[in-house]
Amino acid sequence: MPSSIMESPIWTDSSATVHCREIRKNNAVGILRNGKRGGCFVEGEWLRNAFRWKESIGPWEERPGHFGDVWMYWTDDGLGYFEFLQLSEDLGARPIWVFNNGISHRDEVDTTTVAPFEALDGLEFARGASDSKWGSVRAAMGHPEPFDLKYVAVGNEDCWKKNYRDERIRKFQFLRPLFLHCSDIVEMASYATLFVNANDRRWNPDAIVFNSSMHYGTPSYWVQKFFRESSGATLLDAKLQTNSSSLVASAITWTSSVDGETYLRIKIVNFGDRQVSLKVSVDGLGLNSLLSGSTKTVLTSSNVMDENSFTDPNKNLQQPEEIQKPEEIQRFNVVR
Repeated sequence: MPSSIMESPIWTDSSATVHCREIRKNNAVGILRNGKRGGCFVEGEWLRNAFRWKESIGPWEERPGHFGDVWMYWTDDGLGYFEFLQLSEDLGARPIWVFNNGISHRDEVDTTTVAPFEALDGLEFARGASDSKWGSVRAAMGHPEPFDLKYVAVGNEDCWKKNYRDERIRKFQFLRPLFLHCSDIVEMASYATLFVNANDRRWNPDAIVFNSSMHYGTPSYWVQKFFRESSGATLLDAKLQTNSSSLVASAITWTSSVDGETYLRIKIVNFGDRQVSLKVSVDGLGLNSLLSGSTKTVLTSSNVMDENSFTDPNKNLQQPEEIQKPEEIQRFNVVR
């Protein structure tokens, strides 16, 4: 296995990796979070087929692999825990390690019989010093420096399971004293599924569709890009006065990580099947700010079921356009 995703495709007996900067350029993949082997893959339909991170590291040819009994295919785990940490690093993303908490779709173990040693060892593999037990394994695989793993997720969508609450709190309380900067339990949202193989598309909608040589972003991807660009925003007071029940609107300010400037953004979504006309006015913003440049970005299509494809990857994209005379009250037609 290559030790990193490199400048050009690398073909070996175990994998082919693509130039990640080219992916980011074509699809603007500024992914802030990369969920490591999350969801049903981690749980398994039965615990005997759950993902075991320790069996997914080391020489590829020595990994036993396992049967993914939720999606019904065998995986050789050539793309394992280590490789997903690498992928996050190469993409400039923050990894979230989703570890199994003793719960699958069909069975679960009592919390009194589960200790968090697998999770602790996994954290040491990702974050530990190169001379620690599991950190030395990572170093031997070509990555002596710790990975920037700051988030873990305890299981996947298990809140209705009998042992979930006790198990979640128990593991958090066990981990917290070991990591002095471990914060409180937090909630996050991450798009699922992010990638889907065009030859096995059993989940829809997805964000990025790929095959062995091409990829494209779906309309759902471009919607998520709107959210990504507003990370860390402040919600402002906004009023929507309309007779239409299909409109939703919000206003935020956020500081761009590109130029450090603070921007105002107004978001309007039309869920209906007809366009709606409305006026937009902004109070309390200086004239100089308005005159410094304003744009509007539209994502729409004449058919609600339209999607991009390998033959037409740019059919549905965000369309930015400069606003003329932004100091005046703006009139827009909000299409569906």
